[in-house]
Amino acid sequence: MSRLFPGGHGSSPKQIVGIGAIAVLLAGCNHAASGIGSTSTSTPSGGPPAVTTSPTGAPTAAPTPTAAPSTSVRVLVNLKCRLPVIWGDFGAATSTYGFLSFSTKTLVRDSTAPVGSDFYDRAYSKWLPTWRYAVSPDGSRFAYAKGDSTHFPTKGTLHVVDVSTGADHIIYSGSPMYNVVDFAAEGIYVTSADSEVPVGLLLMNPVGGKPRLISRTILQPALGNGAAWGLGFNSADPHPGVGGMIGPQNEVLRFDLGTGSATRWLYKPGASFEILGFDNSGNLFLSDRIDLYKDEILKVAADATSRVVFLDANTQAEHQVPNDIAAVDSYGTWFNGLSQDAGPDTSVWLATGTRLRQVATIGQNQLFIAGGCIPGGS
Repeated sequence: MSRLFPGGHGSSPKQIVGIGAIAVLLAGCNHAASGIGSTSTSTPSGGPPAVTTSPTGAPTAAPTPTAAPSTSVRVLVNLKCRLPVIWGDFGAATSTYGFLSFSTKTLVRDSTAPVGSDFYDRAYSKWLPTWRYAVSPDGSRFAYAKGDSTHFPTKGTLHVVDVSTGADHIIYSGSPMYNVVDFAAEGIYVTSADSEVPVGLLLMNPVGGKPRLISRTILQPALGNGAAWGLGFNSADPHPGVGGMIGPQNEVLRFDLGTGSATRWLYKPGASFEILGFDNSGNLFLSDRIDLYKDEILKVAADATSRVVFLDANTQAEHQVPNDIAAVDSYGTWFNGLSQDAGPDTSVWLATGTRLRQVATIGQNQLFIAGGCIPGGS
């Protein structure tokens, strides 16, 4: 349950690691189709992302997928939908794109997906080269950052791409470099790429102009429920938990989007939180590294009351764990999964109500959810 960068519409599977490595890594969150989730420091590089269009520029019809090579698919919950997924050697030319069909218990390849795709835009039936947090709520545009964040001072550009036409517009160029946190209805939330840990939050108009500063101090920002959220440390903690590069973060802060003012929303002594994202009902998911051998996922309601929905004590040599929020839709909140200790399979998890359960196991070393589940029996 760990990422190198927090954010908004999902987390970057290229940066996902196992729970056992969380003590030395950082975490984040992500904006879903109607909520929030996580991001990564990795950003699209090179030329403009490839976006295929129809001759008229209108959304293309849904592709006709083809059967993938035989692989074991174990479905544990009967759902009438197809889940966009990427499997194989993720990020390489050998990545495979397609759908997990719960009805037929198969992986179905979509040969129309361009290499380098990360997210399936259901509204336009297209695979996009960016994460879900960087896609506008209506699916018509997506944002990406380009630049080199390894040298200081950082310099970069921020781009907005029209999904229908593929037109790429630079809306910001200069220093500092920004990373996308969330593409919301009111604009694009960005954070500075100047440091290893995302700090600060600004709002940028999708057509360009000077960004509006919301907070200089918010740590690992996330968006949800009409506010920004970040992590903090309460020094009153008598026994601080384990932590990564910034130490344990035992509290969650709520930031007003208008004034930037922060209030403590949740404090738990001994915790080492990371924000995973929100579901459709506004509940916040947090992971908490209790100690070196135990992790849990908390579901926190609007009144800050929390419930443990998953606990991993690392008692098995090989076992499946939910890792991060990958999508939010009418079925619930989807979590990418992984097998601890280099197991041969990958799990798919779904949170509904008070349960976070494994709904499928795939015979692949890597498989990542690339969007919400599409209703349909095949």
